[in-house]
Amino acid sequence: RIDVNCIRCCEDVEEETFNRPRLFQIVYCDNGKLRALYLQTESKQNRDEWMQSIRLLSERCSPEKMLRHYHTGAFIKKKWSCCRKTEKRYNCGCANTYISDRLDYELPSSGPKFSDSDSAKTTESVSSEKRTSTIKRKLSLQKMMNTLKLDSPSSKVLDTPP
Repeated sequence: RIDVNCIRCCEDVEEETFNRPRLFQIVYCDNGKLRALYLQTESKQNRDEWMQSIRLLSERCSPEKMLRHYHTGAFIKKKWSCCRKTEKRYNCGCANTYISDRLDYELPSSGPKFSDSDSAKTTESVSSEKRTSTIKRKLSLQKMMNTLKLDSPSSKVLDTPP
């Protein structure tokens, strides 16, 4: 399991890294150490939906902890497949994350938190249509995070070689 508060980025992976299409990675903090989980989906649309949902949820839960840079490849044989750097540091990647520019300008210091009770909470100033969309998105994200326990038949976990 990956706690959404521990996710640091969700980004594409170069197809050449594992010679597989439609890959993405979730970089997360595990006991103070950054790790990557590589996943493959059945379709580009499925990958894009997963990435969008994970990004939205993680950026709202802990925007200040999101990485600004990431590696587009994997650390294989003591070097990154993307940039050939030999230091295994996820936070000094060779590419900008999707959120890197937004961190300085758009994200609030503490985004809204998701909880089971949030699904029903809304303000009167929010339109009914937007309120319905928000509730559906939250329920979808909660379902997606439950699925992220890797019970999903549409995603495969790829182990990185030693």
